[in-house]
Amino acid sequence: MVCYNSLMYTFIGGTQVAGKSYSSKKFVENSGLNITLIKTDALRLEMINDPKLRKWINVFWDRDEHEFWQNTNYEDYVQLLVGQSEAFFPIIMKTVNKIMAERKHAIFEGVNLLPHLVNKHISFPALFLVCDDRELIFSRLKEHPRWGGTEQFQRTEAEYIVKYDTRFIREEAIKFGYKVFNNPSFIEQELGNIFGMSGVERGNLRKEF
Repeated sequence: MVCYNSLMYTFIGGTQVAGKSYSSKKFVENSGLNITLIKTDALRLEMINDPKLRKWINVFWDRDEHEFWQNTNYEDYVQLLVGQSEAFFPIIMKTVNKIMAERKHAIFEGVNLLPHLVNKHISFPALFLVCDDRELIFSRLKEHPRWGGTEQFQRTEAEYIVKYDTRFIREEAIKFGYKVFNNPSFIEQELGNIFGMSGVERGNLRKEF
């Protein structure tokens, strides 16, 4: 396990469309601190040319959506999510190590930052954000479709994000002793604690959100 100064870095993992990117971006913009925000999901653009990783990038989207949700149980789904995340993690770690070598304060956020991987490889703080609200997830998927091309499929996807992703992330995060939130505003408060901001500074941040 690599050890770093806990005041300089943190991971934010969690489920799709839970608000990870929004919360971390707003914190960086309003904190007044020189923090680099790394969206690890964007690193997939670098992985697409690697045949071994390309199959994991398309592990869900290469499948028939109706058949997938009809025939994939919780254990099968988790196996795919874990397999994808473990395949991507070496690339993520290269970016982490690069930022560390440059001595930059940083927040790393993304869906493949699973608790067991963070616990195994990194010793600085990690937070996890999940969403239990199917209607909220559906509204976000409808606005920015990820897989489902119809409202019916988007509703199905929202249902399974709660049944599968949220359940898995919450249970695994608790297992490894990480805090799990279902409200993005709490992430901002925790980031203030991690980066050593005073109560007054955190209060000013909350006014901006």
